[in-house]
Amino acid sequence: MAQSRPGGYKGTSHEATAFDGHAAIVTAPFLDDNYAYLLIDKASGDCALVDPADPYALLDVWREVVLRYRNDHHITLRLKYILTTHKHFDHAGGNKILAAEFPDVVVVGGILHNVLSPTKLTWHKDALMLGSLRIETLAMPPCAWAQMRWSSITSPNPLL
Repeated sequence: MAQSRPGGYKGTSHEATAFDGHAAIVTAPFLDDNYAYLLIDKASGDCALVDPADPYALLDVWREVVLRYRNDHHITLRLKYILTTHKHFDHAGGNKILAAEFPDVVVVGGILHNVLSPTKLTWHKDALMLGSLRIETLAMPPCAWAQMRWSSITSPNPLL
């Protein structure tokens, strides 16, 4: 399991299955009251990190999850996106370091949100594909000018 660092990773990651087994969501607590999330499309192995403020802690979690998926599920994971809800350091602080670690990753932020190191800017109702999962960006009033959310995620066959 990932090791705790002062001010960094605060415990054990937890995995939950979502979307009728098509996806998994791994939560990783850090700092005193924050979480980062790893969204995994199980069919393709494509992944997205959401709000990866502590890059070193999340690299530990990433390595742990990659090994588990390779050994237990015979799935090779690939980090496709970093999704950043807004510019504050406790959400976007790891973008630059993680982008250097994963040169092909797309760092996504809202077009008006001034997030650290974006390579793709989105606005309300823009969509991203993560394997078979469609992730829709939502500007959420009254925070529309301050942050972006990725809360509309659908599988191509939601009845499966």
